[in-house]
This record gives sequence, structure tokens and C-alpha cells, in this order.
Amino acid sequence: MRRIDKDTFLRSFKVLSNQSFDLFLGAGASISSGIHSGSDLVWLFKRELLSVSGIINGKKFQDLKVEANKKIIQSYFVEEDSKAINPYSYYFEKCYPDPLVRQEFLTSLVRDKKPSIGFMCLSALVGQQKLNTVWTTNFDDLIERAINKLDISCQVVSPENAKSVQNFRNDIPTVVKLHGDFRYDSLQNTDDNLHHFFIDASAQRGLLVVGYSGSDESVLQTLEKALENPNAFPKGLIWCIPKEIAPSERLSNLIEKANTQNQRSGFMVIDSFDYFLFQKIN
Repeated sequence: MRRIDKDTFLRSFKVLSNQSFDLFLGAGASISSGIHSGSDLVWLFKRELLSVSGIINGKKFQDLKVEANKKIIQSYFVEEDSKAINPYSYYFEKCYPDPLVRQEFLTSLVRDKKPSIGFMCLSALVGQQKLNTVWTTNFDDLIERAINKLDISCQVVSPENAKSVQNFRNDIPTVVKLHGDFRYDSLQNTDDNLHHFFIDASAQRGLLVVGYSGSDESVLQTLEKALENPNAFPKGLIWCIPKEIAPSERLSNLIEKANTQNQRSGFMVIDSFDYFLFQKIN
């Protein structure tokens, strides 16, 4: 597994020309803003299913960080987990079958959440024109809120307006929401128009991935498709991971292929999204 030294990257990033990289954010970036990750929500859904059915007393399982609580809850879902290709979608829909209820659940989840320092540092990099495009699988609007706080206009591209993506301006900051504003439906595949938009971008710039585990099949397929172009990610595909996380074999193979092509790709260990982005502007 090829490692990228963080300090070396930070020094290089300051020297490289503006917009050498796009940024790709996953759910891990939003945790410090008070928004649950997808895996945390799966535990919440499982607890709710058991609690409402009277199988457990939900009040006794409030803390889902406690391993003993998770172990008891999981004991009821061992067989069912084998049916869940995407646990987030599967248990979300099982817990709340009505799409309207799922949408309102997520609306309440992100309401009044404020961008953490990492998002504010991201907006500063946008203001400095070091970054112009941010891709995300997240359903919250923390990126847009942070950029707007600096009185910078940005455009949002999502499956809802992706058919006209070729008409979007390339001279203003762009936030691309690969799964839309509210990921409450079971279908989460990346829209074909966004897929091609991403492939085109991958041939022009590097990609820095932060707070994302790589568990989304449609995104991984898009990355693998991008690497069919030998000139993909010319400045590198750099995947940030926490110290305690080991990437999957598929993700390791993807990064290895990228590095074989451009000699600039690898995994980079970071402490957190917030601290890493803070380091980038200092």
C-alpha cells in the first residue's frame, strides 16, 4: 500500500497551480458538524426497529457507541444483514417505508447544523481559487453554507438538474451532489450525466478524497471507469484515511492502478477532516 506523506503533500499543494485538485467528501467530513455517518444511522434504524416492536427497551440503548449495546442489537440482525447489499438503504427503508417520512427524517437530521471549521477552511480555499469543484455523497448542505458565509456564489449540480450539466458555468465554484440533496430512496446509483461529468473532470485534475470509506458501489465503479483512461487524475488520486482504518482490497487495488499510471497516487493518513483542512490554509 503506497503511502503519501502528509507534510510533503501540504507543502506541494501550496506550490501547485490553482485547481490542480478537486475535493471529494464523504460522510466522515460532516460528523464534527453533528451529522451522523451512514453506519451510525444503520445502528439507529436497527435500534428503532427493535424498540418499537417491543423486543428491547430503546431507552436502555441510547448510547450506540457502547459496544455492549451494539452487540445485543446486532444479535437480532445477523441473518438479515446477509440480505442487505447496502445496509443504509435497506434498513432506512425497512424502518421508514414511506419516502415522505424518510425525507422528513433527513430534513430534521440536518436542520440548523452549522459548518465545522473544516468546511470554513474549505470555503477559504475556494475563495483563494485553490479549489473550484467539490464532489460529495452527502445529503447535507454544509459545503454550500460555508461557501455562502464568505459571500461567494456557488452552483449545485445534482441528479435533479444533471441533464443540463454541460450548460453549467466552469468559472464559479461547483458542488456536485452525486446522490442528490436527500438520499432517502433505495436507488443510489450515480446519475449517468454526473458519471460522464466526473469522468471528464478526472482527465484534467487530481482528486483528494476525505471522509469517505469507499463503500458506495456506484462511486467505485465510476472511479474504476475513470482509470480506464491512462491519463486519469494527472495530479494524483490521494485517498485520506484515519490512522486506525485499513482500506479494502478493492480500494487498495484501485489506488495501486492509479499510481501505476501517474506515480502520484496513494493513501494519506490524516487526524481528521477539520484539522487537515485547517493545515491546508496555513
